[in-house]
Amino acid sequence: MSNAYARKLNDVAKFSLLQAILITVLLVSTPGKVDAQGSGGLFLTTYPSTTRPNTNFSGTPLTAGTVTTIDQINLDPTGRRDFYSVRATGFILAETTGTYTFETLSDDGVRLFVDETTVIDNYGLHAPTINIGTITLTAGTWYPIRLDHYEWGGGQRLRLRWQPPGAAGFVYPPSSVLSESEPILAGGPPLNTQDDRIAFTITDDARRTLEAEMASNQRANRDARARHATAFRCRTRQDGETRAAPDANCDELRFGKQFQPLRLNGGLTASSQSAKLAGDFFGATNAPDGRRHIYFGDFNISRFEGGDVSAVFSGRYARERLTGDRLFGSFLALSLTQSNLRNVVDGNRTGYGLSAGVYLVDQFSETLTWDGYISVGVGQNNLDIQDGGDEIEGDYSTTSVLAGFALSGTRSYDSFDLRPELNLSLGRTNIGDVQVTGDSSAIVDAGEVTLARLSFRPDFVFNLNTARSRFDTKELWITPSLTCAYQETTFSDTDCGGGLAFEWSGSRDDGLLDVSFRLAREVLGGDARDTLSVRLESAF
Repeated sequence: MSNAYARKLNDVAKFSLLQAILITVLLVSTPGKVDAQGSGGLFLTTYPSTTRPNTNFSGTPLTAGTVTTIDQINLDPTGRRDFYSVRATGFILAETTGTYTFETLSDDGVRLFVDETTVIDNYGLHAPTINIGTITLTAGTWYPIRLDHYEWGGGQRLRLRWQPPGAAGFVYPPSSVLSESEPILAGGPPLNTQDDRIAFTITDDARRTLEAEMASNQRANRDARARHATAFRCRTRQDGETRAAPDANCDELRFGKQFQPLRLNGGLTASSQSAKLAGDFFGATNAPDGRRHIYFGDFNISRFEGGDVSAVFSGRYARERLTGDRLFGSFLALSLTQSNLRNVVDGNRTGYGLSAGVYLVDQFSETLTWDGYISVGVGQNNLDIQDGGDEIEGDYSTTSVLAGFALSGTRSYDSFDLRPELNLSLGRTNIGDVQVTGDSSAIVDAGEVTLARLSFRPDFVFNLNTARSRFDTKELWITPSLTCAYQETTFSDTDCGGGLAFEWSGSRDDGLLDVSFRLAREVLGGDARDTLSVRLESAF
């Protein structure tokens, strides 16, 4: 076994161990179902009784305030032992889909309403009595809750507990599932009706798909920009204007070498909002007429905040050619997606899409380049979900338009290279009416999704090469960034902020191994996202 091959096996083994450690960390630390945060309690008001029993809850309140646990032996509002009534209102979160059992202990009358459904009704005079009622709730949904109670005379008692699906007994609902007012899910709209939940689920999944397509197009254009820079460098070498050392990339561009080796890039990314196992591949052939045929794509499995999991595969075929100072290309793309939904409803969404587009890279000057792309696509999707006790199915189609523009440059200094980039990305997916079965409405209007992102990121690249190293090239990238992002789905939101990223990368001139580690923090609209990623790239 050669030393080079042995070193490669050793590096791959170490990287595989690191991957195993990171996967374990992701499985342990990635957040599960996380929904909008409530206020942590219900709003409880006591009133003097004016009727027997008091049913109007009117007049000047005796007391009013937030309560996190309803377990009172003697409410005794303002020294009043008898003849008063109590009303607690707010919202309660179902963290698991299934049957919830509620229990009250009261003296005297009590009524409990959840989702405007009567769960317990014992609104008469009685000694301390336990009452039990059940209702089926859907995970990820905040439901209105109201507890009515009155005390007429004698002993006093009021308690409220529940038994979630799978629980061994009755417990007090924790403050994390209680709210005085209806929370906003992930900065979005209230999801009061089944139509709201279906529309939100469809548009939120379409938003993620559109974000993935925009990111994929950006990566493809950055790769095209790198090929454009390589072609310029190699053309300069051929013209005899430089006498630099041999360049393997220039050798690959010679038409005599028609096939470039397939490169596979894979890595893990963990952030405070998601975890992702992702990779991409790239291969190319050079035609005698100077055209390039490129086969590339990416794939990922992602787990998002809220518990949704999606798997995406995208493959592309592109033809490009350098004419003068311009690199022009066109492409066709196929995408396949599978989403396991848990955040708002339970179920699955499958889909496939076809798209086509063009891209262009042009040289402004020796240090300044611009590039852009535009693409259009169509998609077909199937939705199979459960909302409460309803089985909901539906097929729907989408149409998308994406465009992007970037202005980038490079300038070398004594100890580092500066590579700034100004990037604008736009995308819109039209969904429209979705025909579903099992829903209270036959047609749900999902509307459209619009995304826009403007960012500026200057990369400061430091060369860390040393005489003794397993890698021929080592670099440290420090990247501050400024970003503004806009989205319009079932709600609109605009956030601006910034971030800072550190990345170490190492590569070998023989192309056997490229490795990088990246740590970043981005803050948009006051929300911070911390990201740790590791990437491995190898040629075959």
